[in-house]
Parts: sequence; structure tokens; C-alpha cells
Amino acid sequence: MRIPIGGPRTILVLDHEPAVLRLLRFLLVTAGYNVLEARTDEEALAKVEDSPRPIDLLLADLELPRTTRRVLTEEVRARTPATRILYMSSLSDAELRRAGLAGVAVITKPLAAGTLVRRIRESFEDHWH
Repeated sequence: MRIPIGGPRTILVLDHEPAVLRLLRFLLVTAGYNVLEARTDEEALAKVEDSPRPIDLLLADLELPRTTRRVLTEEVRARTPATRILYMSSLSDAELRRAGLAGVAVITKPLAAGTLVRRIRESFEDHWH
């Protein structure tokens, strides 16, 4: 499998599953990205505040327990307005619309390594938030 090469950008990965975090870290580091990990919203916000380099992308599981994605998005953007946000979800487009999340950037689970890295690279090229 060929993984597209990223760049010297920093990605904060937010997922409550340690195995998922390890896999995503491996894929993204292999693609050339700097990776920070968080298991909760609070931990993610602390990493945004404490990171010595800007967080270029927040890659977050949309279906984390006990969280409100909208609040997290507002908090991250208030601290670092240039941070792009890409959610991971197993929800269908219709379920996303019902949840009031139409129009947010989402990559569908299960994730293919090449697709994930390509989508992240595109987020930097297209300048979407």
C-alpha cells in the first residue's frame, strides 16, 4: 500500500479508543505529520493550549461518549482559528443531517489509510475549515 506523503504539519487526533489512536498515529507519522493524541475533549483542548507548535488539524471521532462536537469545535476555533477540523464517523449522511451536522467535514469509518491521508492533505490544499 502506498500512503501519500503529508508534510511538517501538526495533527491532533481525538478518539477514546487507545488502539485507534495508536493506528492513526502510526499512519500519520508514516505520512510525515507530527501527531498529538487525546482521549477526551478536555485533553484535546489542553493540547491545543499547550502545544509548542500550532495545531493544523483536529481529527476527531464524531461519536465520542459524553461530548458535544459543536462545543469542541467552537472552543478549538476560539483558541486557534486557523485549525482545520475533520471528523471521523460511521454515521450516514442522513444521520449527520438529522444530528444537525450537515456541511461539516467528515470522513467515513472504516478508514482506509490512503484515503485518510489523502483527505487530510486535501484539507490543507483546499483551505476548508
